[in-house]
This record gives sequence, C-alpha cells and structure tokens, in this order.
Amino acid sequence: MICELCGASEDLGKSHIIPESFFVEAGSKNETLILATNKENEFPKKRPIGEYDSEILCKSCEKIFGDWDNHGKNLLIDEYKASNSIVENGQIIGHEISHFQYPKLKLFLLSMVWRAGASKRPFFDKVKLGPHQDRLREMIVANNPGSKDKYSAQVFSFRGMPNGYPILMPIRLMSTYGINYYRFYLGELFVDIKIDSRKTPSGFGIGEIEDGHPLFIASRNIREMSEYKIFKKIANSPNNDKVT
Repeated sequence: MICELCGASEDLGKSHIIPESFFVEAGSKNETLILATNKENEFPKKRPIGEYDSEILCKSCEKIFGDWDNHGKNLLIDEYKASNSIVENGQIIGHEISHFQYPKLKLFLLSMVWRAGASKRPFFDKVKLGPHQDRLREMIVANNPGSKDKYSAQVFSFRGMPNGYPILMPIRLMSTYGINYYRFYLGELFVDIKIDSRKTPSGFGIGEIEDGHPLFIASRNIREMSEYKIFKKIANSPNNDKVT
C-alpha cells in the first residue's frame, strides 16, 4: 500500500473524505444517520460517522488535513449557525460570515475533492479528476490555496428542505455553460467546486470565496433545484425500510 500524497510505503490510516463532523451534525436529530438509496438492488446503510477510506493516506500525511478540516467544521457548522442572515423582501437570501481564513477554507475544500478523487469507495465513484488530481495534489503539498478563480468554490445553503429528507448523498458532477463543478453535500450546506481551467461564467460567481472578503453563503430553494426530485425519489424508495 502506497500513500497517495507522499508516495511512501507506510501504514495507511483511516481517512474521512468528508470530515466525520458533518455526518454527525446531519444525524444529530436522529438516533443514527442513514444514507438512503434509490437503486433497485441496493438497500440503505447506517453511516453514523460517514464514509472513510483506509487506502489513501499514511498516518503522517493524514495529519496535514487536520487543521483545514477543523477550520471547515468550525466555519461551516458552528459559525454558520451563528452567522448574520441577509433578508430581502422578508425572505432569507443568504448568510454572511465576516471573517475566515481563506487559505484554510480553500485547502479544506480542495483536499476534499482530491481525497474523493483518490478514493475507490463506491460513494465517490463518480469523481473522476483526470489531470486535476495531480494538480490538486501539488497545491496541497505546497500548502497553496491558489487564487479565487483557480478551482473556485461557492458555499450554499438549502432553503425549504422537508423534514426527514436525506441530505447526504454522493458527490455530483454539475455543468454550467460547459464549465464543470463537483457538488459536495455537507448537511444543511452544499459546496460547488470548479474543476475546470476556464473562468467562471459571468453572473454565476456569486459567493465565490475570496481572500480578504466576507464569506457569503447564498440560500437556494430546494424546490427549484434538480436535487428535489432526487430527494423525493430516494425518500419514497421501497428499499428504505430495509436498512443494513
């Protein structure tokens, strides 16, 4: 077994691609978090601490991600809950966090994409980064978050999510005017990370995280998103009473 980050042949450790804290938070209102399914021959599975992979990182390299993961958790769970709401015409259109550490947040998000691309777990099998896998690895090793537009990232919140609907599901490849993004689901939030060398299309860069600026988390109405039909289909699947 070889570490995907440093290439050393050492004992590999348990690595969470999406930090455990996001799964724990999402399942905090229930006894056990369950990842539901809409696949015909697949049953839901109990995942109280989420998905992890023991074939990616050596224990030494795993420590590199700890500070970034903690900043991501503190920012996108704790500070998000205490953040200022932005209201327009009586409706919350987003939240703003005045201060955050751009390098840590950006590297947290980029490292999630890289880890997902390196993982062979079925939960992440749609993540195919091609040449971006090595480019992201180089940025991680160099502790380099890149500029705002290089692998840009936007954080959003769901608005109007019905109680009981699954909100943790496999990463999706999205496309806006041909520009590719991977969408990660983090409890009440989701993140779009651009995996493309082209610039963000005009008008679609709202809330891109940027050094020296507040973090704006735009609110999106779930009923106006493609995810709504997916969540309904999963929630209504006859397999969902056969939890393994």
